[in-house]
Amino acid sequence: AGPSWRLGNAESWFLLLGSAYMFEYEQSMHVSGPEEAAVEHYYHRWSNYILARLRLNDRMDWDNIFYIQPRFDDFSDVRMWGKSSLVVRLKPWLAFTTVLRVIYDSEPFAGVQPSDIGIDSVLRFRFGT
Repeated sequence: AGPSWRLGNAESWFLLLGSAYMFEYEQSMHVSGPEEAAVEHYYHRWSNYILARLRLNDRMDWDNIFYIQPRFDDFSDVRMWGKSSLVVRLKPWLAFTTVLRVIYDSEPFAGVQPSDIGIDSVLRFRFGT
């Protein structure tokens, strides 16, 4: 947890900025000939985010969150992660969401792609009150 600042407090939109310390532990299996060994890394990162919500109308919201996480000892080693969601409330108990996810790692493990993009569809049911 860390400090955050809310900008805008309108019913139709808001923006939230935040920053915090993040401890990171990475483990990967490394194969060298017949031997297999775990490779471990411990890093200290500065995690920063911006969250935005825009109410498009009484049935639709557009939610966005974006993180940028450089290492304290090497700012060129950075992770970025973003998610943009369009939420459509079909009924009070039923909503459909389309999510776009984008991930980037400037220094991934060997054999791992530095970026990934995905699209998800979610059908949400709400039971009770």
